[in-house]
Amino acid sequence: MFWSSQSSFNRQYKQKFTKADTWDLSPLPTLNFAFVHSNLLHYPFSIIPKTGRIGKIHLLQNFSFPHTPFPAFPHPSINSCVNSDDFPCTWGTFDTITLLMSRLPPRTQAAVWDVAEEYCSVPLHPLQWPTVVARVSENSFCIDTCACFGAAPASRGYGHITDTGTNIFCANGIDPMSKWVDDHVFFRLEQEFLNSYNAKCFA
Repeated sequence: MFWSSQSSFNRQYKQKFTKADTWDLSPLPTLNFAFVHSNLLHYPFSIIPKTGRIGKIHLLQNFSFPHTPFPAFPHPSINSCVNSDDFPCTWGTFDTITLLMSRLPPRTQAAVWDVAEEYCSVPLHPLQWPTVVARVSENSFCIDTCACFGAAPASRGYGHITDTGTNIFCANGIDPMSKWVDDHVFFRLEQEFLNSYNAKCFA
């Protein structure tokens, strides 16, 4: 469900954006944006509650708006100007995880490590800030200075970081493992199966 009123929206955005560790520049008066105002692109911005997590919220930034430009919004969407294939990375898809698990020896244990606020670890270049300005009142704006879920290249930009992390883990013998965005799956084999498993993997 979406917040039903402007007052609800204002209350939630203040809760989100006024924390000491916030990753947004917020709120800034209209005058501060005079130098970029003519270059701003428009997209819908919403805040919704997280399912099953009381007091937690999701930011929804629709960078695919408008799907087709029209007189009120004549500019193409941000996502339509970006080819996500230009940002390749490795994902542990369902098929990959299933195949990996089917080849593991008996009594193997697994653990999933979830990275909190993963996209917030990917800063945007200041030249990209005009595309991530959110108007939160008549005269106040926020800038999301980190990668956003709604942006086409964001997951793959973050994927480059996790690819590096996975390579470091594997180079130090922490393997087998796989990942999907911010979820990393680690497997622990019993000692008696290590040699035979490694021999099979590197045969």
